[in-house]
Amino acid sequence: MNKIARLIILTVLLSVSLSAAAEGPTLIYWNSDAGKVLRARIPADADYWQLSPWFAEQINQTYCSVASAITVLNAMPIKKPVDPIYAPNAYFTQSNYFTPEVIKVISPQTVLAQGMTRDEMTQTLIRQGVKATSIAGDSIDDKALRILLQKALGDDGQFVLVNYLRSAVGQAGGGHWSVLAAYDAQSDRVLILDVAKYMFAPAWIEIGDLHKAIATIDTTSNKARGLVLVSEDSQNLGQLYQQVAASPIRTDDDRQVDAARKPAEFLQFAKVQPGMLVLDVATGRGYTTQLLALTVGNSGKVWAQADKPRDELSKRLASHPQPNIIPIVRPYDDPVPDDAPKLDLITIILNYHDIAYMPVDRVKMDQRLFNALKPGGHLIVIDHSAKKGEGITVAKSLHRIEESVVLDELRQAGFQLEQEGDFLHNPADPRDQPFFHMKMPTDSFALRFVKP
Repeated sequence: MNKIARLIILTVLLSVSLSAAAEGPTLIYWNSDAGKVLRARIPADADYWQLSPWFAEQINQTYCSVASAITVLNAMPIKKPVDPIYAPNAYFTQSNYFTPEVIKVISPQTVLAQGMTRDEMTQTLIRQGVKATSIAGDSIDDKALRILLQKALGDDGQFVLVNYLRSAVGQAGGGHWSVLAAYDAQSDRVLILDVAKYMFAPAWIEIGDLHKAIATIDTTSNKARGLVLVSEDSQNLGQLYQQVAASPIRTDDDRQVDAARKPAEFLQFAKVQPGMLVLDVATGRGYTTQLLALTVGNSGKVWAQADKPRDELSKRLASHPQPNIIPIVRPYDDPVPDDAPKLDLITIILNYHDIAYMPVDRVKMDQRLFNALKPGGHLIVIDHSAKKGEGITVAKSLHRIEESVVLDELRQAGFQLEQEGDFLHNPADPRDQPFFHMKMPTDSFALRFVKP
């Protein structure tokens, strides 16, 4: 091969090499043609659907950490502070994020000057009452990162904050915080919701490129950047459920039936959390309604539905007013208020059997309940078990219903069964008497459905 030919080949190879190096990581932005394809197949259980209504833009050029944190916190069904700007509504802002406890970790002035490290992000989130787990970018490989994000970005109760170096993903800038929202298995990419919306649209990045960007060193901490996983603190919730069950405003009659109804176990099974919007169908005397209202707190609401005014509930609220309980009178086949926002939770406790023998269009009712829930919202049905094969034939005489009837009807409405609870199961119950003739707790089924 002569010298000229060799020179040409070397020039071509060098050109290709330089071109590839110049391209670096390839981001796919939200409004690009490829981005439209990816966003069209965002999974129904992706965090994106919970995060997008609360997606915040950083209010200055160093508050990316705070904007990312409040995006996640506002998407979570937890107790939220009331900012005077939005009073009386509870809402995390980039101002009220800095509680006295948070300021012990880092001050607004420090964040304004230099941003927030991964450890500081973790500690400030913990002080907001949530569980926060820090993962260094250099402590995992591509495979582990992929497995982690496939799970965490689905409907598992976790959200993911990401700290990465912008230049490592082909963008102008330095260290940055944002929120991860979805994983696309076909392209092996994750969606970054960039809180600097004035600079960059949301973008999809390959797992390998993301790993390189989070494994870079933060010059403030001299540690690798990385991820922070955020979820509710189950230990705190367990303590809350016990406190609710022990509340002094609950009646003596309530406490007499607690052994059979197990209020703390019920709240745990229903996954009730502060700030939730809840509908209690067939409220009766308000036993369940009050438990729900005490748990969701002042930042949540409970609509207590009945088909006619209930004196027992009125007396309960007269003795101990709870502004977050809203009594409503509506028919069972249309139990949701017309002006209600999308709900987090609906409960029908020990009353589906009553509705079954009434002149109620249950198909219409179940569809109305399905439509009222947010995606990922839950419907809880608990009722006295009938014998196999009895269906709804003993609904009026024995006040029982066969579990399979409830399962079939709600699945037809679009619900998916998420979990069956056995905390009210009593195998000693012969299931041949109504509950008010029993000297023992009835055998009751507990079903948690989810709206996909």
